[in-house]
Amino acid sequence: MSEFIWIKKTLFLTTSFLALLCGYGTQADVNQVTGWSCSGPKNATLDADSQANLDTLLKSLADKAPKNNGFSQTHAGKGGKRLYGLAQCRGDVSAADCRHCLRNATWTSSAQCGARREGIVWLRWCLLRYSDAIFFGTWDRAGIAKVNQTTPLEDPNVVPSGVDLMNGLVGTAPRHVSMFDTNAVGVGPLERRFGMAQCTRDVDPAGCRECLVAQLETFRARIGNRRGWEIYGSSCSLWYHDYRFYFDSVTANQGGRRYSANWFRTAVIVMAFLLHCYINN
Repeated sequence: MSEFIWIKKTLFLTTSFLALLCGYGTQADVNQVTGWSCSGPKNATLDADSQANLDTLLKSLADKAPKNNGFSQTHAGKGGKRLYGLAQCRGDVSAADCRHCLRNATWTSSAQCGARREGIVWLRWCLLRYSDAIFFGTWDRAGIAKVNQTTPLEDPNVVPSGVDLMNGLVGTAPRHVSMFDTNAVGVGPLERRFGMAQCTRDVDPAGCRECLVAQLETFRARIGNRRGWEIYGSSCSLWYHDYRFYFDSVTANQGGRRYSANWFRTAVIVMAFLLHCYINN
């Protein structure tokens, strides 16, 4: 009989453990183009020098950012033909993923914006921006919002926790040199919400915070009480989901520093402790 009881307890704990993993686990985060914005005539053409400047600029940004902790800003050309550009990868992606993302961004920029005087391309893991006017150090409200229409609306009891989570990141992200931070909050026995915020590193901490606040205000009606949404801006971006979408190791912007706790190790320790208690009862 005692053996039967022990088996029942083990099965119960195993089921609980699997439920814990489902509630706290990570789903694959897939890189993809999320949007772009181009300014200037659609049928614009460039002379040979201007086209060479644009090609040089985009290539330089894609090459330098992965080697510079996921960020680069530079210019190409002289006088009236000078172009300014910025590239940045998400703070949790590796240098290799950063490089691959920016190569895709360069291709997308050429395909969608062509010879137009300014453009920005957002992918989930990076952004690429250029203009014939200098924009470094000045944040703006330009951006887009994406919502997950397949998930149900957030439980009204969870909404305040989600709001506090994102407001907290608005305060903490600007304090990091990388202008990047992640965090999570428990909203039930087996559920959590995950958030992330990042600013481009050409803006100062005050501008970063102002940008994040402005983006939340601008897109509040759009994101509503959705359980999954993402805001991509020219100067700052925010992400919110009911699964952990970001990576543990911050290898691109923080040299391998870990922002989030190792949930799996914690779960194993808790499981072992509970199993010990049950067996010895």
